[in-house]
Amino acid sequence: MLLAWVLVNLIKNLPTAHITRPGTASVVFNSFSGLQRGRVLRPGAAFLTPGVERGIPYEVRIQVWEFTDQSTSRVASNPVSAIAADGQSFSINVNIALRLNPDTLDDLHAKIGENYILTSVVPLVRSKFRDVAAKFQSEDFYRRDRRLEVEKQAKELINAELPKTQKDGKNVPMMSVEWVYMETAAFPPALRESIEKKQVAGILAQTAGVRAQIQQKETDRALILAKANERAIELKGRAALLGGP
Repeated sequence: MLLAWVLVNLIKNLPTAHITRPGTASVVFNSFSGLQRGRVLRPGAAFLTPGVERGIPYEVRIQVWEFTDQSTSRVASNPVSAIAADGQSFSINVNIALRLNPDTLDDLHAKIGENYILTSVVPLVRSKFRDVAAKFQSEDFYRRDRRLEVEKQAKELINAELPKTQKDGKNVPMMSVEWVYMETAAFPPALRESIEKKQVAGILAQTAGVRAQIQQKETDRALILAKANERAIELKGRAALLGGP
């Protein structure tokens, strides 16, 4: 009986394989000593002590998170509310592509935890997007070039303040935003209609300007041809006089 008990306990305490799936990395938590700092399991099999050690997986591929009121599996929070430089309030759906740094997962788990989206990412994205939006006019959110500039500045500000940690004496980001994408801004209907009318008027004015330039070029061309014809007639007249009896 004693031998059987010893064998059972030996089998129970044999290391078991922990599988880390492709696209993920795992930190290791020890029931007695806590998180094993400096140990991050990459895709593949690793042996852990049953009942003592367990692997906690994190997605390290790019994850797209949405700030929207729609029901999807990628929702981080509801739409972002902001105020443009001209004082107009609006809300907008924002999407971000986030990637965790696998080299710093142990620090991420220790300092922030698995709920990093709600505790770190969501409030930072909201804050920085509002900061950027306050620099742009309402109509800028309907212009492609200005929208791209908003997205660029938002990405830069967010990445500058995402959590970092010390690794080998260097300040290393625990995560990074690969891109920011804005959907259509939801301004009050009256303002949106006014902006759209202004845009149409601008397009018409631009078209009229182009047409005026074309007409001017045609006029200049006609004048040049007329002067050329006049000069040709004058030269022919002189030639006739010189060739006369």
